[in-house]
Amino acid sequence: MDERAARLSARHSQSADNKGSDVIVCEIQNDLYGFDVRAVTAVMPMVETTAVPQAHDAVIGLFGRDGRVFSAVDLSAALGFARGDERSGHLLLMRHAHPRTAFRVDRALALMNVITDDDPSAPPPVAQNLVLSYARPNQTERSNEQRRIALLDADRLIGLFATSSRPSGV
Repeated sequence: MDERAARLSARHSQSADNKGSDVIVCEIQNDLYGFDVRAVTAVMPMVETTAVPQAHDAVIGLFGRDGRVFSAVDLSAALGFARGDERSGHLLLMRHAHPRTAFRVDRALALMNVITDDDPSAPPPVAQNLVLSYARPNQTERSNEQRRIALLDADRLIGLFATSSRPSGV
């Protein structure tokens, strides 16, 4: 356990020295997206959900974990793309989300240290108000990944689903 703690501490120090940010990187339709690691409490395989009538189009359904109910939201649909396969992929359980939210992604790839890459020649994001910036793996990262990563605003995304979708008077 002490060895693991030392590795994590060394990684944190290295991140601070290189001014990178630790993000959970995931893939949606061959594009990369990331959330600040502090916004994600767990990553797990997709589970069976219960449908929610009159919910937002991106809401897949509800599921329980550790005595708590979470809304499973398809991140692809939330970003304005076609909905992904609801039977596969991973769920990113978001920390401090109200309502409790888990985003379904095609694949959770890694915890990665990244540096901002605001290349002006890059195309603007599709969901411009949901993307904080773009990034690439930090030079210290042992990654072969060369694609840009769109860093998402977790609070703003969760806010899309925080309001009730019930008709008034119900």
